[in-house]
Amino acid sequence: MSSESLLFIIGSTLVHAHGGMAFVAASEEAMPWQIPARCNFGNPGELQMEALSGKWAIQSGLLVQSDPTTRSEADLQHGSAVIVLPNPKFERCRVRALVKLDNPDTPEAEAGVAVHVKDRNTYIICSIRRGKGDSLYAALTRFGPGYDFGRMPGDLAQLPSAQRNSWHQIEVYADGAHVRATFNNGVTLTYSFPLVEGSMPSFPEEVRRPTHVSDQTTDIHLVSKWGAEVFQMSGKVGLVTRNTAARFAYLDVDALPPDTVLHTAFNPPYERNGRILPRWEFSWIMEKYTDWFLNARNLVTGGGGSPEAKGTDFDKMMDETGWPPYFFTWATILDDIGFDSPTQWPTHNGPPTIFGFIQYYLYSGDARPIAAARQWADWLIDSFSTPEDFPFPNLPKSTFGIREEQPLTGGLADVIELDKASYTGVAYLSLYAVTEEAKYLQAAQKIAESLLPRQRRDGSFPFRVSLETGEVVGEYTASQLWHAQLYRNLAHLTGNADYRQAGEHALAWLVEGPVKTNRWWGFYGDNPEDTDSEGEKSFDQQTALMTAQWLIDHLHENEEYLACVRGILDYIQEKFAIPGGIHRGVPSIGEQTGWPAFLPHHNMRLAETYARLYGATGDMEAKELALRITNSMTWMVQSDGKYRQGLNSGIENRTCLLLDFNTQLSRIMAEFPDTAPDGENRLLYNSGYVKKIRYYDKAICYDSLTPSQDILVVSFKPTQATINSQPIPEAKTPPQSRSITAPAGWLYEPDTGRLIVLHERGTVEIR
Repeated sequence: MSSESLLFIIGSTLVHAHGGMAFVAASEEAMPWQIPARCNFGNPGELQMEALSGKWAIQSGLLVQSDPTTRSEADLQHGSAVIVLPNPKFERCRVRALVKLDNPDTPEAEAGVAVHVKDRNTYIICSIRRGKGDSLYAALTRFGPGYDFGRMPGDLAQLPSAQRNSWHQIEVYADGAHVRATFNNGVTLTYSFPLVEGSMPSFPEEVRRPTHVSDQTTDIHLVSKWGAEVFQMSGKVGLVTRNTAARFAYLDVDALPPDTVLHTAFNPPYERNGRILPRWEFSWIMEKYTDWFLNARNLVTGGGGSPEAKGTDFDKMMDETGWPPYFFTWATILDDIGFDSPTQWPTHNGPPTIFGFIQYYLYSGDARPIAAARQWADWLIDSFSTPEDFPFPNLPKSTFGIREEQPLTGGLADVIELDKASYTGVAYLSLYAVTEEAKYLQAAQKIAESLLPRQRRDGSFPFRVSLETGEVVGEYTASQLWHAQLYRNLAHLTGNADYRQAGEHALAWLVEGPVKTNRWWGFYGDNPEDTDSEGEKSFDQQTALMTAQWLIDHLHENEEYLACVRGILDYIQEKFAIPGGIHRGVPSIGEQTGWPAFLPHHNMRLAETYARLYGATGDMEAKELALRITNSMTWMVQSDGKYRQGLNSGIENRTCLLLDFNTQLSRIMAEFPDTAPDGENRLLYNSGYVKKIRYYDKAICYDSLTPSQDILVVSFKPTQATINSQPIPEAKTPPQSRSITAPAGWLYEPDTGRLIVLHERGTVEIR
């Protein structure tokens, strides 16, 4: 078709005009066609299209949508311009197009291929999208009713910002709800969009009630048991723009080859032995997710989330304060457009993220995460701790909300949870070790001094105190491990006998208490009564599993510890385990019995526990469970490295804003070195405090503040290890457990590249 040809809308009909002749392209009058079909826009007699919304025309052989806004209150999520082929609804198809944004500097501008189009507001789009600042994304999203915020982010990957003015090739494969999209012959996104009665399946209310999750779960809650009907989806094929004008060079439609299998989080591949295969290498996840945390302030926008978040100018506050989005909120939306709510539990979510930043520094030598960890700690110490004249002085506060009503705090904005204060103190000590800045040691000591007079005669500490009066308002909590760790670690660093006694006293209560009675409750900061909706105690898995991990690493200290660990795992199985809850052959656990959502960091905690158990005992069943769970959780990771909050959890469109995945993945790689990066030098585990690490091609050098047992993978066969320039002897056998640091020695495993080093305080060199 010549450059004078036009395509325009009369009512709901598209009309082609060429050389004074016109023919109608409405769906009921369009010429018959069969796939494969190619639309070269501008050629007379080509397949015609039907516009559902927007301003579409053919110009110079391109299909152009000229409305740069397409925003309308009547349209869901600002509306979109949609044009489709008037074909019967497709369930299995392959679609290709070439697209270019005309307004690439407009935030949230996007354009791309749409499949399973139901109407102008309901479709799956595989798009190029402009994000905040200079960010550019390849995105896979389903828009439509039945989703929180009107959309379900499926997958996301960053593209070079320099490409925003470029043409982009998009190739989409769709098999019902299973979709795969490849961009520019490089980045590949994948996800499934299951539907039950038009909405994303989520666990029903009755599943929240039982104290034994496995008693009353239903098939709709068990992803691995969903039938094919959940993934049946069909619709028309077309092109979409949102918040931008755009142009398209062609559109190809073909049938999906019958033998094509699309692997997604809901349909992953398996080995012959039934073990799920990973989507990503563990080291890749650590690198990508850490990088996202470090750049989150430049990527995440304030709008597009919950009404509470929309009413707050987060973008302005992030610019004014320099704080990243995870300071303000417990969850951002997976596509980086918006916050869930302006509420954060900084002493619950801050410490594991501080540990994750530190772990990545030790793992990689990249110092950027240390600055981010310091930002968290400095904010808590300088701006968010109780004053000196408070009954419990110098304690970090438990809840942060920038609105007076503090939405979603569970009524707990006015209390401090003492276990989380000690948790934060343990994080301060780790930060002190890598920075040698006395501020963090002093902050941890102040927490210890504030809490020490409140330790009970039995060794335990109360759970919650009033932020206004200091009065105890929550007596019982099984979460005592962090108290024990804070005082034991401080005693190790300072030699203070009172700290040592307090730590041992707290540990003894824990071992004789919930370790043996399984009274594991009193933990979550959004559950004021520590009960479920029926008034029963809401049992917790996190404190139980973290205690089991500590016991595993200290098996040499008490011969009863192994039996205690087995007992805790039996408790987890009884209260939380749902076999095949997410993936076939993979045990899954809920967060707590009062809210049994599948969340990746909890399941990774179970995997890490099994990995530690294998490392300590050689238990092959524990090894298999650890690998199955970890591999399963890699399918919760988007193509930009972010963990999805869960599958079928009710919050699967949120980002899991925790960085303890770094410590979990590092420890799993330490126990299974064949999963660690090959041909690289990496510190994966250290029982003591390690600082100032330097990596070289044929050497590793680091300083240790305390005696330590370290596990590394190395790219070379070591010939010598020294401590303070003195040789460390080569060992013949591995240590009994992971907390043993003497006698000094090093052991290299040539088959795996794993190196275990036990040493005193000082400078370690491996050559």
